[in-house]
Amino acid sequence: MIADSLRTQIEALSSDERRELVAFLTKLELESDEEYWDRVRRRLADDSSEKWVPADQL
Repeated sequence: MIADSLRTQIEALSSDERRELVAFLTKLELESDEEYWDRVRRRLADDSSEKWVPADQL
């Protein structure tokens, strides 16, 4: 369970800081997944253009 002091600190973050925190926590979760890097490599090696999202749609 998250300590109350940590919850208070998170609530005090700006929107940008919270987004950065979410990205960091997501990164930690993905890195703990044993197949994370294999999945990333497979996706990057897949050159099927229909699976890629244009940069202007991100």
